Amino acid sequence: ADGYSFKGKDGNIAQPNLMQKLTVYRLLKNKHYGNWSGTGAGKTLSFILASRNMDAKLTVVIALNSTVEQLCKEIKGVYPDSKCFTEYKNGHVFDRNSHNYLVLNYEKFQQEKSENKFQSLTQNNQIDFVVIDEVHNAKQRVEGDEHESIRRGVMVRLLGRARENENLHMLAMSATPVINNLFEAKSLLSLM
Repeated sequence: ADGYSFKGKDGNIAQPNLMQKLTVYRLLKNKHYGNWSGTGAGKTLSFILASRNMDAKLTVVIALNSTVEQLCKEIKGVYPDSKCFTEYKNGHVFDRNSHNYLVLNYEKFQQEKSENKFQSLTQNNQIDFVVIDEVHNAKQRVEGDEHESIRRGVMVRLLGRARENENLHMLAMSATPVINNLFEAKSLLSLM
């Protein structure tokens, strides 16, 4: 996509690797995908490339708190014209003429006003692409609604409303999708 400027260790523009190209291709073809590549394989670049190849105007990224600022730096490093936000204020409408990235940590989904905030997000904006980084942080260990965490419940409802956009794309990523039982695996896949 136009504006690509990811630089390798040598300081020159670095072309995407095969895994990154495959991730983009599968997302464009299937709309939903899980990238379970190992640590350091380039999963972050794969989602940034995918967002631009699908021309997503609003990409919501759910990530660990410790990685939020780094993800914004990487997004801007690959496509400098990107607009990166780490907070959402009720009623905010993202500019559909820009490529917006709303990068949120998991804790944002378990606060007292989380449900209202994310209802406002989906009422006022069309989400084009959702990326759940380190998706194993959203798994459910035991079957039954009474065992669903507040965090997971708010995420599930946000994703349900976002799916009203028939063209929504979704990517789950984790290098360590540790599964203790089949229900945990099902709970991860059901997010997609």
